Amino acid sequence: LGHPDSAMLYYKQAEATAAPDDYFNLGYSKMRIATLYQDQLTMDSSAIIYLNEAIPCFEELKDTNYLISCYGHLGGIYGINEPDLAEYCLNRAIELAQSYKPSKQYTYKSKLAGLYFYQKKDYPRAKELAMDVFHNGQHYSTETQFYYYAAMSYVRLGMIDSALFVFEATPTPIDAVDSMNRYQVEAEIGLARKDLIAYNMNLMRSKDAKISIMTNKKDTKLHVAEMDYHRAQADLHTSKTTRRNHHLTVALCITFLFILSLTWLILRLRRIANNKKEEIKAIKEILSDNIQELEDKKKKLEQQQSSISELVGYRISALNELFESIRFKTTDDGNKRIRRIIPLSSVIIDLSENYSVLKTELSDEFWDKMKCSVDAEYKGIVTHVEENYPNLTIKEKRLFCLLCAGIPPQIIKLCLDYTNVKSVSNGINIIIKKKIGIDTNLDEFIDRYMKSEL
Repeated sequence: LGHPDSAMLYYKQAEATAAPDDYFNLGYSKMRIATLYQDQLTMDSSAIIYLNEAIPCFEELKDTNYLISCYGHLGGIYGINEPDLAEYCLNRAIELAQSYKPSKQYTYKSKLAGLYFYQKKDYPRAKELAMDVFHNGQHYSTETQFYYYAAMSYVRLGMIDSALFVFEATPTPIDAVDSMNRYQVEAEIGLARKDLIAYNMNLMRSKDAKISIMTNKKDTKLHVAEMDYHRAQADLHTSKTTRRNHHLTVALCITFLFILSLTWLILRLRRIANNKKEEIKAIKEILSDNIQELEDKKKKLEQQQSSISELVGYRISALNELFESIRFKTTDDGNKRIRRIIPLSSVIIDLSENYSVLKTELSDEFWDKMKCSVDAEYKGIVTHVEENYPNLTIKEKRLFCLLCAGIPPQIIKLCLDYTNVKSVSNGINIIIKKKIGIDTNLDEFIDRYMKSEL
């Protein structure tokens, strides 16, 4: 409706918001954008780009109707500067129209006739196409210039009678372009018949019609520009009024909010001050009531810390006493070897219940001595296990060493920082059953080793 910029904006929004696989809306938007570039903004290069992007979308949908339109538009744009491409596109549009909608082929045949006449100077083919439209499709073609293409082609081919026949069948001009074409045909016929008076008269009429067309185009462009200017002025005035009213409303709202916030802040500060006074008073009362209780708790904590320190020291000395008193004594009772240690104080067993508090890590030097003692008693059994079962971890090797020494699970739990006695039993099963692969028990394994059966 005379506002191509607004139309372009909406079509590009449609193109941008269409889904990648929405081929219809993508193709249709691109085709309409191309039409705007071509008809309204005279940007043929941009129109060509968008038409070439629209064609694959309609091919994906097999939408022959819009494919015909796209190829027809491309043919019209290419016709001025690239006649070969124009010929291909128009022939493609005609080919699709013949199989899909035969009546549409004549519009593009009329355009192709003009291409052959003006660009390629191929008057026989121009005449053939124009006469095809004349005989079969004059009621379907949106172009009326095929009459002039046929008549002018006959003139160029020297067939004056045929040119006169077509010229007489030409409808009355309906606009300045038709009038200009009619005067040109009459001028060509007059020149061919050597009627120079008719030739000059119609040539002058053609030039006047051309000037009128150009003047009308300029007037139309000026009118559109004037309408755009007035519309822009009205939009600017409306925008200024709206913006001024908006600013005034915002200022009033800000002022009201400021006063409301200031009032709330004053009341809030007063309430906070009163609450603080009450809280301070309550805190003082609580502090005065609980000072003695806090002092009692402090004394109790000091006593507990002192007890813990004594227990830690006692545990360390007890453990040292334990491992210094280990003796490996064996007695022969038939074929059975018995492992035993000197009985331990029950205090060590009680200390195991305080594992989370009384935790002590044994040194590497201790474990080296422990390994040497067991190897000396059992002919290097620990070294044998380390060499033949490399998949054992350091903790598992130390567990095996303590088991050979006859240390009970309660003490093993302390030595290797196990959580409980059940964890020790699980560790023993992993070593004996899974990693070493003993199918009996540890005593039989040691006995077989001592008898050199392994």
